[in-house]
Amino acid sequence: IYFLRDEGGRYIYRADTDGNSLEQVSDEECGMFIVEGDWIYYSGIARNGALCRIPVSGGEPEELGGIKANIFNVFEDRYLYYTDGENGGMGRYEIDTGETETVSGLPGLPRAIYTTEDPDGIYCLTEGSLYHVAFEPGGDYEIQEVSGMVSGDVTKEETAEEETTEGETDGSGYDVSAYVYQGREL
Repeated sequence: IYFLRDEGGRYIYRADTDGNSLEQVSDEECGMFIVEGDWIYYSGIARNGALCRIPVSGGEPEELGGIKANIFNVFEDRYLYYTDGENGGMGRYEIDTGETETVSGLPGLPRAIYTTEDPDGIYCLTEGSLYHVAFEPGGDYEIQEVSGMVSGDVTKEETAEEETTEGETDGSGYDVSAYVYQGREL
């Protein structure tokens, strides 16, 4: 189990599932972190939110492309998706090559980014709506609102500008003005 321990700083620790073998893994304080494959990805507090990674066994941190974000997710140790405050959207960083891409067309910065088994896309929550971002060969992508609050698709060339209202439905008669993820209202 990997977790943050707030005693004397926000450092990443690991322990056996029975709580034994407690070991500090990171030497840097961090905000959010994600364990993916053989790596721990985190936002470094002393680095002003720069995204870094270290091996799950510990070691020297590797800063990832100078990207600064407090909301991010990793897909298959291949792509890092993050809030891109400088460009007003979501960024995608290819871990092996260091290439970055800005995903524009979302109505605001993502409040949460979710990865799934779908290798062609991710989901993100912005301004109360859930969007699927489908990536296509050649770097193109399509953004589709999937929560039913905004009608239509958003492509790379256009921006969603429709407003949502309280009590809208997704066509099935269910109110979709509030969403729940893992028992929490979003």
